[in-house]
Amino acid sequence: MKRILFLLLVFATNLSIYSQRVFEVHYRHVPMENMQEFEDLEMNHWYKVVQDAVNKGNLVSWSFHKRLDAGSIDFDEDTPTHAFVVVFKDVDQYLNSNKIWDNAAAILGADPNRFTTMNMSRTLMRQRYAIADGLGSTENGKYSIWNYAKPKDLAGFLEENSNLWKPFFEKNMKKNGMVAWGVANRIYPQGMDASTVLTWDVFSSLSAAMKHLSNTEIDPQIINKSKMSEYDPDGFRYRVIMQTLKRTKSK
Repeated sequence: MKRILFLLLVFATNLSIYSQRVFEVHYRHVPMENMQEFEDLEMNHWYKVVQDAVNKGNLVSWSFHKRLDAGSIDFDEDTPTHAFVVVFKDVDQYLNSNKIWDNAAAILGADPNRFTTMNMSRTLMRQRYAIADGLGSTENGKYSIWNYAKPKDLAGFLEENSNLWKPFFEKNMKKNGMVAWGVANRIYPQGMDASTVLTWDVFSSLSAAMKHLSNTEIDPQIINKSKMSEYDPDGFRYRVIMQTLKRTKSK
């Protein structure tokens, strides 16, 4: 019961901070031979559409990411090479996300089908998350580590991230080249073997991101306070570095 009450408190607290922000991650697989054209279309054409949606208040932000080794390794077609992160102020705005594309033809100056990237990529999945906590700004982030987990105790996992790891990261952000951090729980889909939480560590350089992944020396005081071995005994199930190719500007 204590864990459930804390989880409710976390969401209530973040109501004022994040206005119940939710986001959707679109994972795409793009064959190597299509990557240049795919990225050009998304960054130079569809970017204008989503930026217009931000300007009109129909969207909080949009960002376009590429897996670090995409383009140098030809992944199988079930492996994501790119991802879009689309952030909404709340569930209601998300459910009205069709407004984002209402003016696409006018903004693109032609039939949107001329700029489609669907025929050169494969959409693998879409995941929806609710932001539980975070710090910093991703605006200056160039590389980010996405960490997926399925803790046995979700409330405990979120509690420790907010009360222990968030202050630790905040204290060490500057020296570690970190510009932002956050944690979110998955809204949909749920169940089966799916991860239930996603955390992200955003850095100003690839070097900083790689050093963060390779660092095994953590403050002993933090380790002694941590109960993560109870909350999430299996640890992160998957970690991947994503390069930010493009992001919208704040309204």
